[in-house]
Amino acid sequence: MPMSPRYPALCCLFALLVLTAAGRPADAEKEAAKDPELAQHFQTLKDHKVATDGPTLLTYFRDRTLSDEDRAKLAAVVRQLGDDQFAVRERATQQLKAAGRAAVPFLKQAVNDPDLEVRRRATRCLEAIEEGSELPVTAAAARVLAVRNPAGTVEALLAYLPFAADETVEEAVLTALATAGLRDGKADPALVKAAGSKEPTQRMAAAFVVGKAGPGQRRPVAKLLTDPDARVRFHAAAALTFSGDKAAVPALIALLNEGPLPLAWRVDDLLCQLAGDKGPKESLGAGDEASRRKIREAWEEWWKANAGKADLARLRLEEPLLGLNLICDYDGVPGAGGQVWECGADGKPRWKLAVPGAIDARILPGGRVLVAEHNTNRITERDRANKVLWETRTTSNPVSCQRLPNGNTFLATYNELREVTREGKAVFSYQKPGSIYYAEKLRNGHILYVTSNGQVIELDGTGKELRTVRVGNTGGWGGVELLPGGRLLVALYSEARIVELDASGKVHWEVKVQNPTWATRLRNGNTLVASTEGKRVVEFDRNGKEVWKQATEGRPFRVRRY
Repeated sequence: MPMSPRYPALCCLFALLVLTAAGRPADAEKEAAKDPELAQHFQTLKDHKVATDGPTLLTYFRDRTLSDEDRAKLAAVVRQLGDDQFAVRERATQQLKAAGRAAVPFLKQAVNDPDLEVRRRATRCLEAIEEGSELPVTAAAARVLAVRNPAGTVEALLAYLPFAADETVEEAVLTALATAGLRDGKADPALVKAAGSKEPTQRMAAAFVVGKAGPGQRRPVAKLLTDPDARVRFHAAAALTFSGDKAAVPALIALLNEGPLPLAWRVDDLLCQLAGDKGPKESLGAGDEASRRKIREAWEEWWKANAGKADLARLRLEEPLLGLNLICDYDGVPGAGGQVWECGADGKPRWKLAVPGAIDARILPGGRVLVAEHNTNRITERDRANKVLWETRTTSNPVSCQRLPNGNTFLATYNELREVTREGKAVFSYQKPGSIYYAEKLRNGHILYVTSNGQVIELDGTGKELRTVRVGNTGGWGGVELLPGGRLLVALYSEARIVELDASGKVHWEVKVQNPTWATRLRNGNTLVASTEGKRVVEFDRNGKEVWKQATEGRPFRVRRY
């Protein structure tokens, strides 16, 4: 009997920028009818009783933009967290919770305060604010406001940006500024002016948007390649490189060891896109100083040899990665059973959602998460407050889930492959006796899945079987990913190894790892693995050397980097 898992896994900002630079729809509702993502943003605002007209959304952001006086007041309230009088400390705590995300920058500073009471209360305030549902609402408001684009939109979003205090919201605002602030290759004057702002996030916005404008407007962004803030330098270098400016590539490479490690991962991803399989084989590994210096030197040498023939247009073909890891702990998490959580290269949890039986998950726009819940026979869409925004029931235990570009959801259970609409209507169903352990709908419309009897099967869009590949012992569990060139990356739980094989079943690469349930090939050529019984996720280079690992609280069944 196949072993069930109850016994012993600035995303597309550049692509969006290209699409939105061409122009804006005249009617936001009509555009939403054609764009599932935009429709979801409208629905999010409706669910939270936020009107979607332009003036209301402008007010939404202006109300969340602090004046110098507001900042001073919040800073003073934070200091009161350590007051000698209990009543003062309690009142300050409640005021900061009520201030919501506007207080986050001040509270983040306070968690490192020398005063233990200040640190404790600041941490409690941050936890209370993070439990709220403002993040997806603000992200949705930014995107809808940009489509409405009333007068003052760019100015309002720029003024708000320093107070976003969350990368999800920050990304939404940047994308909104690209939509509202770039038309026919010309950037809004407010964005051009922002290149000289004292606020790093506003200079970052200028780099991101103006760097994609026509050649005549990019000069202020070129100056940002030496900005004191690493994130500004990254967005300036990335945007200019994306626009075809080879002079920006050395600044991008320099960030491999000059900026924070999360930026280095993003740079590595972009460079790997640029070089394809012809780039250096060095890895960032654990991100230590020696590894970062070595990989920078390798890319500098590669650029010297390839600058003349490098095709920067390759960067338009893939979505840039943020270097974040989305992990599904199926069970074994104390007090939660299972969970979905996210971490960067440092392994520090950025957020967690308690979801017992979480066996697969995908990041959605606006910080939402799509989760396959094996124990409850359903697929749910959740916000960061863990509120269920949407769900569809399954007839048996789900093993994977995927949101498709058309807004539908593709899912797999032990014995069915199904595609459902937002309303839950099935538009495709394929029954399969036995146990399916993972399935995915490919870009060409085909479906790839792995079964408990050691087979990987590919179907066309109608359910016709195209090929079957014998891959090894998947009786315990198995995962599969289609690689460029048609090879398969397969996790063999019972054989304690990951294999890369061709259509004939010939193994071209493998690595030993304790009870893996999933493996995914990264753009730098490394392989990221979920070791379920090892309670860790591991990254291996092409030589099979472990270059990064992260212990997990429970048993991880899937891990994805995005």
